[in-house]
Amino acid sequence: MSLYAHLQHFGLSDKEARVYIAALEVGPSPVQVISRKADVNRATTYVQIASLSGRGLMTSYEQGKKRFFVAESPERLAAIYEDELQHLRDKERILKEIMPELKRMRPGIEMPKVRLFEGHDGLEIVRAEYMKAEKKHVVGALGDEYYMRAIPPDSRARAAERVRQARIEGSIIISAKDIETEKKNDATRGSSPLITRRYVAHTTYDIPGEVVVFDKKIVMLSYKGDPLAVVIESAELSTVLRSVLELAFKGAKEE
Repeated sequence: MSLYAHLQHFGLSDKEARVYIAALEVGPSPVQVISRKADVNRATTYVQIASLSGRGLMTSYEQGKKRFFVAESPERLAAIYEDELQHLRDKERILKEIMPELKRMRPGIEMPKVRLFEGHDGLEIVRAEYMKAEKKHVVGALGDEYYMRAIPPDSRARAAERVRQARIEGSIIISAKDIETEKKNDATRGSSPLITRRYVAHTTYDIPGEVVVFDKKIVMLSYKGDPLAVVIESAELSTVLRSVLELAFKGAKEE
């Protein structure tokens, strides 16, 4: 990179850089000498000298009937750079001071928090969070065929027992391959009586996982392959999905 290009990083234009370097090289000189050395026409050289003088990079003096122009020491560039840094520091300080007030002025928009959990250990972490819900009311939907294949019997039994002990209530739509068999299974395997179930046909409503809404959280689980869970924490989004699931539950017709 040329010396002219480097100086442009400090905010000088191409012509300002040429005039400044020319003035450094020739020393105190009349404008025509600097103009010739910089390869910039005389009128434009006057304009550039005025600009450089405003930055503190050039000065002038009269000797006899002539005016001589002098480039200030290159160390002046370091001083200009330090001034700019201080100006940026002042801006940063002011921004930090006003940021809390600016945030208070913003409408109450809650940015969702999203977390991802993988495998059976991840599911256990999510279920533990689910059991600690502040409000023991949930709504959800579950694909029974996928759940039964993905979750081992002992894990299903422990989960059902924890739901009963936590006295969690709510409503859930269950997509089942054989609805009558699934109803009997629920009656015999200790499913919580506080959770109302509505069964729909797997062939019509294929749900390869599970979705549960509690408190301000949405839990979405995939039971295809290795279990995968996504937890979304958002008052607005959880309200939207809760309303949709409640509407779906009311409108679900067992087939």
